[in-house]
Amino acid sequence: MRFVICCDGGPGIGMGHVVRCASLAEEIRQKGNSAEFVTRVEASAAWLRHRGFDVRHVQTGWEFENDPDWVVLDSYSLDSREQSSATMRAKTLILVERPLAFQIESELIACIHLGVNPTDFQTAAHTQFLLGPSFVLLRRQFQSAKRVQIRKDARKVLICFGSTDEHRMSERAAKALSALEDVELHFVLARDASDAHVKNVKNAHIHRDVSNMAALLSGMDLALVSASTIFYETCAVGLPAILVRTAQDQTVLEKGVREKDLGIALGEYTEVSERDIRDGVANLLRDFARRKAYSEKAARTVDGHGVGRVVDAMLEYRRS
Repeated sequence: MRFVICCDGGPGIGMGHVVRCASLAEEIRQKGNSAEFVTRVEASAAWLRHRGFDVRHVQTGWEFENDPDWVVLDSYSLDSREQSSATMRAKTLILVERPLAFQIESELIACIHLGVNPTDFQTAAHTQFLLGPSFVLLRRQFQSAKRVQIRKDARKVLICFGSTDEHRMSERAAKALSALEDVELHFVLARDASDAHVKNVKNAHIHRDVSNMAALLSGMDLALVSASTIFYETCAVGLPAILVRTAQDQTVLEKGVREKDLGIALGEYTEVSERDIRDGVANLLRDFARRKAYSEKAARTVDGHGVGRVVDAMLEYRRS
């Protein structure tokens, strides 16, 4: 089968949707099908080409040649017009962060967050649902990732706020955590991101272009991350996490984490102080029982095989 994946990412919107769609494309290929991309942002086109994908860069709309078997839509700004232009051409999977305010006319709709139900959506009668963290699109490396060992003498903290980090949360975290004693701080930064805020921090380590994030996470004791795909990656290896919401479309994930007590959600970045970060990290590092409970819950919630389930749902789809 031929799959066309439509997604955007880059400055101001982050690369999370592009990264998860790349995981989807890799799984599609692994199962003997073809996958190509359409994007409206040059940054995402360059990122995808660098990783060996066929990409069509367009200015507006979703333009692709010939009619594929499936179209995947994963857009920050999906509207009914964009949806219609795709659903008329092929069977469609739409990936969303939250219920949308208009009728969805697709064969499949996926929303990976906790607490979302089919009744939250306006859909066609034939639409089928892929809901919850069991459908999280993670890289294949997480399918066999080593589980974190919860240690009483926890000291390794990973900090990751995505490829753009437009709110400079890594810098704020560096300032907040620099005074902690006997703690290793591991910052995951984009290839071209400044590291000036980290250079003078004691016991700080910088990681760029991480090829095996699963292995890196597995060696940590705690993570301070944005409420995005990186949180689900921490879950897959059972790494306790503290979250900061850095975008509006992260509210559903944040709510689910609080309701299921899967980690600590500090709130929106505008509300979180350096003291909140410092106290949150220091207190959780000292609380062995709480970290162990978070680890066990997280690993039960995300097993790393969601991308395979989503591809199988498309390959096996039968209209009801």
